[in-house]
Amino acid sequence: LLISHGAHDARVDFSQFIAFRDALACENSTLPVVALAFPNDGHRHATSSSVLAHYDAIDAFLREFFPL
Repeated sequence: LLISHGAHDARVDFSQFIAFRDALACENSTLPVVALAFPNDGHRHATSSSVLAHYDAIDAFLREFFPL
C-alpha cells in the first residue's frame, strides 16, 4: 500500500496521516506500507519537483512489489 500526504494539508491534518500509517503497519504486518510525506505541500503538490518525486516513488513501488 502506498500512501502520501502533504504536511500543510488544510483538509486532513498531518497527524491523521501519521496515525493511519502507523495503524496500517501494525495491523497488516504482511502488507507492505510505504508512506510518502511531502513537507512543503498541502492538499495538492506545490511544485513540479514534488509531482515528479511522487511519480518516481509510485514507479519504484510498482517495480518492487509488482515486477513484470
